[in-house]
Amino acid sequence: MGYLYVYMKLIDIILEDRVRVEKTNEQLKKELQSSSNTIDLIFDDANFKYDAQQKRYVVTNYSCKIHPEWLKNKWTRVSDVMIGRFGCELCTKEKDVERRRLTQDSDKTLKEKLEKSPNTTGLTFNNVEFKRELNTTHNTNVSFIKNYSCKLHNTWFQNNWVTTNSVMQGNTGCYECGLDRSDRIKQNNQLIQQLKNSPYTTGLTFNDIEFDRVKNTSNQLVIKIKNYSCKKHKWWKQNEWVQKGSVEMGGTGCKICNIENKDRLLGIISDVWDGKLDEDENSPYNKWVRKRNDLIQKNWLKISKKEHINPETGKPKYGYNKVNFNDPNTIKYIYNRGVDRKTKKERLFEIYCPEPNHGYFIQDAFIHKKGAGCPICRESKGEKYLSNLFTNNKVKYVRGKNARLGGLIGKKGELLSDFYLTEKKVIVEYDGEQHFKPSFGSSDKSRMDTYIVTYTNDNNRDNFAKTNNDGISLIRISYTMTDEEINVQLFAALKKIGPNQIIKLPLGGYPSRLKPKTILHKNQVDLNKPIYKPRRFKSSTNESKLSLIDAIKNI
Repeated sequence: MGYLYVYMKLIDIILEDRVRVEKTNEQLKKELQSSSNTIDLIFDDANFKYDAQQKRYVVTNYSCKIHPEWLKNKWTRVSDVMIGRFGCELCTKEKDVERRRLTQDSDKTLKEKLEKSPNTTGLTFNNVEFKRELNTTHNTNVSFIKNYSCKLHNTWFQNNWVTTNSVMQGNTGCYECGLDRSDRIKQNNQLIQQLKNSPYTTGLTFNDIEFDRVKNTSNQLVIKIKNYSCKKHKWWKQNEWVQKGSVEMGGTGCKICNIENKDRLLGIISDVWDGKLDEDENSPYNKWVRKRNDLIQKNWLKISKKEHINPETGKPKYGYNKVNFNDPNTIKYIYNRGVDRKTKKERLFEIYCPEPNHGYFIQDAFIHKKGAGCPICRESKGEKYLSNLFTNNKVKYVRGKNARLGGLIGKKGELLSDFYLTEKKVIVEYDGEQHFKPSFGSSDKSRMDTYIVTYTNDNNRDNFAKTNNDGISLIRISYTMTDEEINVQLFAALKKIGPNQIIKLPLGGYPSRLKPKTILHKNQVDLNKPIYKPRRFKSSTNESKLSLIDAIKNI
């Protein structure tokens, strides 16, 4: 095998030498100038070289006689330039425009072609309009047409732009004429019978039903219906066009029956209303919806995911007197589970907290329903004490969104500080238990993931205090300190702290932080650990005499 490899390698070298013919720059330039495809190009300042990878001669820095501003500054194969490729791009565009102008049919010519086509004998093109657009994929002009009508059905006309080729081929003719030719469309009475025979429409009546036939984006004919009603709620009627197939499968029946069935199934007033009302404000449907929304408002505490009753007083934690529960948009965004939260469009409303001096707060409906409440109530006790401490001692500070510092970036974006003392240029952070070990989450993995974010953010905040150019310092206060200890040690630290310093309280007793570690999901396997074979049951009895069930039990 070794000799064969050497032999084949020698053949490759010989062939390569045969292919490559040494040429000077002058020879290459004459070859290019003699080609009929390079008449408009200039090669006086062109550079040539042999590309060993492509095994071809390449050229660059050639220009155009017609457009002096154009220059080819990329290496290109000499053979490609000689056959007319990679010439002046400006000349190519001008030639394409001229070619399209010469090949483009006038409106009059297009109209004559449409009238002579055998597939358009039933159409009239008296008030037709044309337009043309460039197809960048094929670099050609495409003509469009609209406002042609049907000779048999005077009420039909095409008011959308369609290509003239599709009209000539008979694909976008009169829909009504197409109904007569299509085997898929049946008579209206047959369609009504199909609807009545469906097991999902037993509660509906189709006496005043209307039909419509339209084509979807795939150019397929779709049957739509409206004005069917409910046997139970006779005042309800479907006044919007819906697909016949959806009604036949029970997808778009009586809206009231659908909502009542969900309420009955869940045992509560379910959040399934679509947020739409009839145009007539005093319609029976609107009255029914408003009555139901009043019940939703009264039963807010029952349907919320978190208990909203104060166990000490037995009264609701929050009030919703400023929320209009009969507003369609409010109800839709507060209760409807189908709202797409990825759009991040907040539906904010005012909520009242009965705690003294808390008052109203504005919150997103989706977040509040998940259990978030009054932000002051949720504030940690340590932060409350620090806030009162700074206020009583007339120490100027900002916090939360007002405590953003340029360059202080965390794992998920810009970091906020608990307190920033503006006059002293000191960040004060109250570190709860979650800063030292995993605390929040429903599983070991989720707790560790949350802790990793907190751990990273704390490190970034420490690095910022050490390296920022404004001399901002950092004081960390552990949750293990009492109020008296904070009062004494914090003000002592504020007196002696210098620029870009970090002081952790209590001095000498700041708890150590647990180092994060990777925790696999329950469905993952740690490939670094050995996989042990399960221990099987050993018995002195003959194993063949054990039954299959006993063997399975002991695996």
